[in-house]
Amino acid sequence: MMAMTTETSKPHDVPFKPPFRVLLAEDDAEMCRLLAWALSNKGYDVVRCRDGSELMKRVGLRGPRGAANGIDLIVTDVRMPGATGLQILAGAREIDDFPPVMLITAFPDERVRNQAQKLGAVALLSKPFEIDVLLKKVDEIACQTSSDPKQVQRSNATYALPEFPLTISFRGDCAEGPIEAFVREMASKLNPFHPSISHCRVAVERSSRGDKTSRYTVHIEIALRNKLLAIDHQREAVSNHRDPYSVVRRAFTHARRQLKEHLHRHPHSDS
Repeated sequence: MMAMTTETSKPHDVPFKPPFRVLLAEDDAEMCRLLAWALSNKGYDVVRCRDGSELMKRVGLRGPRGAANGIDLIVTDVRMPGATGLQILAGAREIDDFPPVMLITAFPDERVRNQAQKLGAVALLSKPFEIDVLLKKVDEIACQTSSDPKQVQRSNATYALPEFPLTISFRGDCAEGPIEAFVREMASKLNPFHPSISHCRVAVERSSRGDKTSRYTVHIEIALRNKLLAIDHQREAVSNHRDPYSVVRRAFTHARRQLKEHLHRHPHSDS
């Protein structure tokens, strides 16, 4: 087993400061064109997705993080091929800086409404709806976002390098490639804790089986001055699964939560 290691120390009067980017996911091509035109005509920068699979890739829930870097709002149909709007919302809970999500649906039953509310949708619009109703709601969200410094920072984000020593290892038949840059991007999300972090070690391993299934495991060790935090996260074997990115993201989400909990319980132990 080989291990490779690297180290590193327009428009009409708009209620926001442009660009405010809306990611629109709608599998009905005519509806998608109509909504995109209305949003663009109002001054929004619109990125379109044709179905749930493309949306999952765009926002980084499958594969490396895509256009979600600069997305301020997601407007998505609930029922789409590849993934539903509710699945997008469920996946969003694993990512700290995920954009707000507005759902639209032709099937607004009580179960969908309850799930949307539970998962944190900012709105649920029932088809058919007046375009002005959607635009008004998007305007409200844009105003809230532009007045929140954290949201503005997210929209203009370019991901920094980690501010602490970082070692990355790739084991088994997992080649580094672009996954190394993604690990560094996820590690940089721990920068708010960097005064307490002495070193961070990340190991990404892929094991293959005879039936062409793959299992990815990510192990993170965070050395604090008086504590070693260890986080293991793995993806259960899935036929022809070739995506370690979601495993890396979830591992760092767990790492961030553990760091918060540890430093909350021991505020002076690592100072």
